Order: sequence, then structure tokens, then C-alpha cells
Amino acid sequence: MALVASSCQQADHETAAVQNEELATQYLEAYNAQDIDALQAVLADRITMYGEEHGPDFLLDMIRGAWGAFPDITLEPTVIAGSEDYVTVRLMVTGTGAGEFLGHDIDGKDFRATETILFGVTDGLISEYSYNWDELGFWTQLGVVESPYPEE
Repeated sequence: MALVASSCQQADHETAAVQNEELATQYLEAYNAQDIDALQAVLADRITMYGEEHGPDFLLDMIRGAWGAFPDITLEPTVIAGSEDYVTVRLMVTGTGAGEFLGHDIDGKDFRATETILFGVTDGLISEYSYNWDELGFWTQLGVVESPYPEE
């Protein structure tokens, strides 16, 4: 009987992992469509970011800022890996600047950067959000900083 319970638990874990991968896909599709309503539908009422709890508007304001500065910004996943309580997304972020961003002229400048996002999932909604991305590459491509690497 323990074997059956173990198999059922394993199936539950696998189902949760797949559901979390689908949730991450919904987030990415909503982001790329710049659909605030669809984003709100996948976010919990409270989202933990780097140990601090915020309402969803905190994250949505960050996203709106990115959309304003890079109207064509796109998140293209290369890996989506779910588990029972988390899903990790490895992606390529691309965009073209429009106007200024954080006081820097980015108009017409393209960037391409890698990013990894970790979503925590509670009750089928994103309840935790953290990311790590190629910020140096981003600013270098926009001409804000010089590359520390010698040119070949």
C-alpha cells in the first residue's frame, strides 16, 4: 500500500510542476502581449520579492516601466522547469529603446540579454518573484557603460 501512496504523491508533484510551468507560460504570454488584466489574473494578492512582501501593483509598475522604455520588449523562454512550489524560467529578453530610461538616452538602441526568473507559486498564483539578468550586457549594448572586456 505504501508504494501506491508514494506513486500517487509522485503524480501529484508532477501535476503541480506541469501546472506551474503552464502558469509561467501564461505570465510570459501576458507580458509579451502587454496585457495587464492577464498578468493580474496570474498574480497573488501578495508577492514576495527578495524577502519583502508587496501588492501586485509593485511588480506591475516595474513591468509598465519596461514597456514604456522598450515598447517592443519580448521575453522568449529557452527553459521552463517546474516543481511543486516553484518554476524557473530561463529566457532571452530583447527590445528597442524609446526615449529615455533612468535618465539615459536609449532611443533606437537595441538590446539582447539573458534572464532567469524564479516564480514561487501558492494556490495556483505567482506569490514570489525574483530574477537575475545580464544587466552589464544590457547597459553596455545601450551605450551607457563601456564593456570591461577588450575588443578583439
